[in-house]
Amino acid sequence: MEPEQPETPSALSALVRTSHSEEDAQAHRRHRRRGGHQDKIPGEDITHLNLTPMMDIMTILLVFLVQSFATDPGNINVNLSLHPPASTTKMLMEAATKVTVTAEQILVNDKPVMTVASFPTTVDVDGLIAPVRDALDLEKNRIDQVAAAGGPPFDGKLVLVAHETTPYELLNAVLHSAGQAHFAKYELVVMKATEKTE
Repeated sequence: MEPEQPETPSALSALVRTSHSEEDAQAHRRHRRRGGHQDKIPGEDITHLNLTPMMDIMTILLVFLVQSFATDPGNINVNLSLHPPASTTKMLMEAATKVTVTAEQILVNDKPVMTVASFPTTVDVDGLIAPVRDALDLEKNRIDQVAAAGGPPFDGKLVLVAHETTPYELLNAVLHSAGQAHFAKYELVVMKATEKTE
């Protein structure tokens, strides 16, 4: 009988590694049989992505941004044909539908509706300007559609920006036409007066 030779350190470490890896594999199999999900990567079981909720959110955001930009009262381009009167008021404008009366034309949300020169002939016996009322009716319908899609509801607010030399009769006719289109709350826009130093 030959004496057993002691195993070398490398052979011992190989045996220990083999026994550890066999034990790990057996533990892993037992764990999987019990329904363990520890080895799964998060999101690994997702096979498809539902884009419908994301598209709904993007549509709502788009409607909100379009509505906000379209009714921004700060978008007033002052030029030779549009120079509102000056005032020292400290009130700020609220978002609303904008009607602009320049020296040459009348605009609803920056879209030309009619010329000021045609004003006397376009007014009916009740003092109504049909092109202005029709343009504001279209704007009200657009706001109602945006409200139906989740936007802000129609509130009847109107911002009137008029050139400082606009006749009172024209302003009165524009406001009467706006009232017929259900725009009953209005504000007149003025320029901030420059302070004089003495």
